[in-house]
Amino acid sequence: MPHITVRHASTVLPEGGTDLYDQFSANHIFLSAAGSFDALASSRQQLSTLFIRCESEQLESLSYRPDFPDGVFHASLYDGRPSSFAAKAFAVIRGFPWGLDVPLPNARVEAHEKAVVPSGALGPYLSPMAAALMDRVTNSTVRSADLLNLPDAARLQMITAVCEELHSALLPAKDTVASAQVRRFDGRQTVKQGEFWSILELMHSSGAGRNTPYDRDHQRQIGLFLTPPELASDVVQTALQFMSPSADIRFGDPAIGSGIFVASLIKHQGARRISSLQGIEADAGRASLTAERWRRVGLEVATGDFVDRSLLRIDESAPSTPDTQVASNTAPGHWFATKPNFLIANPPYVRFQKLDPTVARQWRKALIGKLEILVDPRSDLYIYFVLAAHEWLEDEGIAAWLLPTEFMVTNYGASLREYLTTQVQLLHIHAYDGPSKFSNARITSCVIIFRKRRPIESDTVQVSSGSSALTPDRTRKVDVGLMRQNQKWRYLSDFSVQEQQAPEQVLLQDLFKVRRGIATGANNSFVLSRAQVEGLKIPRDWLKPVLPKARLLPSPIVESEADGTPKLAEFDWLLDSSAPLRVIKETAPLMAEYLESIQAAVMRRTLVQRRKPFYKQEQQEPPRYVFSYMARAEPVRNRFYLNRSGAIALNNFLCLAPLDHTKEWLDQDLENDILLLKILQAIDGEQVLLHGRTYAEGLTKIEPGELRTIRLAGVPNELADIAISQRRLT
Repeated sequence: MPHITVRHASTVLPEGGTDLYDQFSANHIFLSAAGSFDALASSRQQLSTLFIRCESEQLESLSYRPDFPDGVFHASLYDGRPSSFAAKAFAVIRGFPWGLDVPLPNARVEAHEKAVVPSGALGPYLSPMAAALMDRVTNSTVRSADLLNLPDAARLQMITAVCEELHSALLPAKDTVASAQVRRFDGRQTVKQGEFWSILELMHSSGAGRNTPYDRDHQRQIGLFLTPPELASDVVQTALQFMSPSADIRFGDPAIGSGIFVASLIKHQGARRISSLQGIEADAGRASLTAERWRRVGLEVATGDFVDRSLLRIDESAPSTPDTQVASNTAPGHWFATKPNFLIANPPYVRFQKLDPTVARQWRKALIGKLEILVDPRSDLYIYFVLAAHEWLEDEGIAAWLLPTEFMVTNYGASLREYLTTQVQLLHIHAYDGPSKFSNARITSCVIIFRKRRPIESDTVQVSSGSSALTPDRTRKVDVGLMRQNQKWRYLSDFSVQEQQAPEQVLLQDLFKVRRGIATGANNSFVLSRAQVEGLKIPRDWLKPVLPKARLLPSPIVESEADGTPKLAEFDWLLDSSAPLRVIKETAPLMAEYLESIQAAVMRRTLVQRRKPFYKQEQQEPPRYVFSYMARAEPVRNRFYLNRSGAIALNNFLCLAPLDHTKEWLDQDLENDILLLKILQAIDGEQVLLHGRTYAEGLTKIEPGELRTIRLAGVPNELADIAISQRRLT
C-alpha cells in the first residue's frame, strides 16, 4: 500500500526514542513529482520502481535511514520486476505539474512490516473516489478481481483520471522559493536544483538498490554517521536553553548532511525566530538534495571542504598545485560572511590515517596562527572541524557539537580540551551512556555546548551523563580551572576528584617497560598454523611460536616445553627470516614459493613496504607478562598473563618487559613471577576505566602510555624501595 518510510534502521529504538513518534502528528505533506529509482527512467522502456516524491518538514524531524543516507521521502506506486506498463504510467504521471499541498487528518507515524495487497482482492482497498473513477473510465462497475486484467489503455486512462482528480481537488503548495540554491565556496556560480542533476538522477543517487554492506563501509570511510532524530532533538533542546529568548537565531551547521538539526530546530523553535539557516556539505550531490529538501524554509547550502576554506582560504580560481596550497587572503565566500549565532553539528568521524598528511599539516600550521593551539598530528577530522569553526561562529554565539567521547582521554584530544577551557566559555558536557546511539557506528557519544566568550576562573561547567542531556541521570558542577589542570578528563561525573599519586606509590612503569606486541602488517599471510608450517617444510630457524589470542588461553600462566614452545594444545607460528629469497629457495623451496605467491598482496601494506626483506619481522624478546589491552566486560584479573615460554606476542597484547631491578628480584625466587602476576591481577578495575577509554557496548581499551601510569598495590617492600629510588634518579 502507498506509504512513506520515515525510519529504516536495524537497531531498536532507544529508551525514550519512541516518544518522538508516539507524540507526533502531521497536518500536511507535499507531493512534488513523479520519480523512479531506475537510472535515466525517462529513456527506459521498462521500470522496476515508480513513486510520487513527497516532502514534509514535519516528517524530516523523525527521519533516520542510515543505510540510505541520501534517500528522499516517497510513496511507492510500483516496486517489482521491470515492467513496460510502469514506464508508460511514469510518462503519464510525469506530465502533471504536481507541487500539491495535501492536508492530512492528524496523520500518525506507525511501525509496519512491508505489506503487499493480494491480487484478486482489491475491493476492500479501493476508496470511493477510486471506485467512482473506475466506473467513469470503464463505463461499468468493474469487479476488483478484474482490475489487473484491464487493457493497458484503460488502466492508463484510470491513472490519468486519478491525477486529474488530485490536481482539481488540491491546491498548489504555497511555495515562494522556486528552486533550491547550492552555493560554491568561491561564489563564482550559484547552482539551482535540477541544473546539473535531473530529479531522476537525484533519485538514482539517493541510495536505493545499493549494496548495504558496501554502502556502510563507504560511509565509514568518509566518516558519515547520520544523527538519529531523538539525539538531534535532545542536542537542539539542550542548546536552546543557553540562547536568549529574545534573540533571532542565525543557524549554522558545517557538516549539514541531510539537515536533521534544521528539522529539530524548526520543530522545537518554529520558523519565526529563525532569521537565517546555513549549512556546508562536502558532497555536492548530498548538498543539492538537502537544499531541495529544505528550500521552503530558506536553508542555503554551500558545497566544499569546510576545514580547508575556514583555515586556508584557498583561491579556487587559481590552478591548484602543491606550492599554491597555502593560506591566502581570498575570502571563503558568502557563507562565511554571514556568521551564525547558533551552531550545531555532528562533524564527520574520519581517522587521521585517512587524512591527506600534507593538507593536515597546513591545517595545524594555520591553527597555531589563529588560536595559538598546537594540534597533535594524530588528531581525527572532527578535532579540526571544531577548531576551524571558531572564526565562523559569532562572538557570544552558542555552539553544540556531537562528538566521540574519546577526545577526553586521548593524547590527540589535548588540543580540543585546551580550546574548550581557554578559548571559549564551556557550558555543558553530557556523555550518553550505554550502547552507541548510531545504527552504523560503535562509538560512544557526548555533546559539548559552549559560548564563544573567553572564560574566567570562576566559570563552572555542568557535567552530566545518562539518559539525555536535557534530563540526565547524573549531573554536577565542575570548576573550569580544575578541568584545565587535569591532563585528561577521565570521569565525566567525577571531575572534582583529582588523582593523587603519592611519591611512594609504585606505578606499573616503575617495574616494567610497556610496549605493543609485534605488528606484522598481514597476520593472515605471516602467522601460520602448524599444518601450514609442516606443509611448506619451513625450517625452525625461520619460525617463532606465537601466543594465542587471550580467549584461547586456558590458564593465566603459559608454561614452556623444553624447546621453549608454549605448553599448549594449539598455537601458531610467525614466519620471520632475514635470509635473501635466493637462499630460501635453496633451503626451503616450498617456503620460497609461498613467499612469492603472497608478495604482491602484502606489499600493498604500508608496514610491510618498509621491511627488507618484506618477510623480516619486528624483533622483540618473548614478553614475561602480557595484557589484553582491549576487552568487553572482562575483569582485570582475566586480562593479565604470565608467559614462561619463548612465545612472542602479537599486537593484540601489550607486553610487559621487567626492568633490570625487577628481573633481579624475579630471579631471587622461582615463585616471585607468580606473586607479581597476582599483584597485576589485583589492579582495581576502576583504574583501568580511569586511565583507559570506554567504547560502545562495554568495550574498554587502554594504550601503553596509559597502562604505564596504573598504580600497583601490595608490591613487596624490597622491590618497591628499589623501584621508587630508580624513579627518583631518573
